[in-house]
Amino acid sequence: MTISTLSRRHLLQLAAGTAATLATGSPVHAQAWPSKPVTLMVGFAPGGITDALARLVAPMLSEELKQPVIVENRAGASSSIATAAVAAAPKDGTTFLVVSNGHAHIKHLIKGIKYDPVADFEPVGGIAQNPLLVLVNASAPYRSINDLVAAGRGANGLAYGHGGIGTLPHLIPEMLAKNLKTSFVNVAYRGSAPAIVDLMSNQVGFVMDLLQTSLPFVQAGKLRAVAVTSRERAVQLPDVPTLSETVLPGLDAQGFYGLLAPAGTPRDVIAKMHGALLKVMKRSDMQERLRSVGSTAFEMTPAEFMAFIRNDGKRWSELIVSLGIQPE
Repeated sequence: MTISTLSRRHLLQLAAGTAATLATGSPVHAQAWPSKPVTLMVGFAPGGITDALARLVAPMLSEELKQPVIVENRAGASSSIATAAVAAAPKDGTTFLVVSNGHAHIKHLIKGIKYDPVADFEPVGGIAQNPLLVLVNASAPYRSINDLVAAGRGANGLAYGHGGIGTLPHLIPEMLAKNLKTSFVNVAYRGSAPAIVDLMSNQVGFVMDLLQTSLPFVQAGKLRAVAVTSRERAVQLPDVPTLSETVLPGLDAQGFYGLLAPAGTPRDVIAKMHGALLKVMKRSDMQERLRSVGSTAFEMTPAEFMAFIRNDGKRWSELIVSLGIQPE
């Protein structure tokens, strides 16, 4: 068919399609998204909190999007394997990353990171936050964070356990030590569980761990929580003060979780996914299930979420560099 034989109607259809593409910055077919299943990529093995939140959100997102939402675990290298896979994934709205702490400062911990944690991703929004508890043995003399600070100023400092270099249970004590002029001696374990075991046998002075995993030990009387790392007190432990109200005003240092897409994903797809996620996070059953595991909903616009990631990365990157930690 030549231009001369095109009907007026066909020309108008072509013009309308071109205008729509220019206006949205994406092909017209993206308006029909999603037309096939959506994958949420998790960089950790099944059973952890990132995986649990992804599996909590997935079926509710599926209801909103009218398509299956599948959770895929691609564990390894502190989530960088999954993150790199999402950065290189098709920009068609079929693959999203369930992002968590460490995303923006991992290049300071692991060699060979090729992706940019900000430029190579489009933000969708937050899912949840989880505070950490500052824990001591129930038989220990420490009753407050100030007791730990005072003990750290002793001749040998005060040992604390954590589950890995560059994790929040490692970085928050180092931030406290730096700001409060005390000495906390880090003892690294392969995960938080062995650190908790040693805390219960008084091998270390304190441990910081997610409220979700450590609350049962507090409730059983085996451990004592002397502080919480969120800006507000935890509803599960209303008598436990925050670090912000006791030693570092304004401090809010929590585990966070959210969704990112590959950079270049169409804006209308991001908007629709954000809208679906927001509806999910506002559901009363979602709110209740988050509370039951010590989490709170983390509702943010895409722009706010990326700004949060950027600032979070800057805070911990600067501390890691100041500590002289080298990527391995």
